[in-house]
Amino acid sequence: MYLETSATKRIRALTKRLRCVQGGTCFTADTIVSLVGGLYKPIQEITRSDSVLSLSSNLDIIKSEVYDYWENAPVKPIISFYINGETIRATYDHKFYTPQGYKELYKIIWGKLEASQRVQLELLCEQHGQTINIDAL
Repeated sequence: MYLETSATKRIRALTKRLRCVQGGTCFTADTIVSLVGGLYKPIQEITRSDSVLSLSSNLDIIKSEVYDYWENAPVKPIISFYINGETIRATYDHKFYTPQGYKELYKIIWGKLEASQRVQLELLCEQHGQTINIDAL
């Protein structure tokens, strides 16, 4: 599921000066989202009336109003990983911010995967018509 918020709408308006990192890559429906006011909801329960916390292009946490959302067909492999005691599930190419800038998830975890896991991920991507740019790792 992908949320279109007032923040992402403003970011899209700046596309000549800023690259938007979203675009067909998503979290799973059970991903927990932080709401303004300290509450949390699974992304599948977010509605147009909700205000969520987002990350600005300056990496500041900001309030964003949800004005649209949609579901993508499950056509990309999902990777589950653990960080700070939490499980995060996202498409293999979802971009996350790292100290080196935004990187696709598979590029972040590739070195931690066993050889068999790498082969499995490559095969899953191929099966779903997706590719992994191994040369860029």
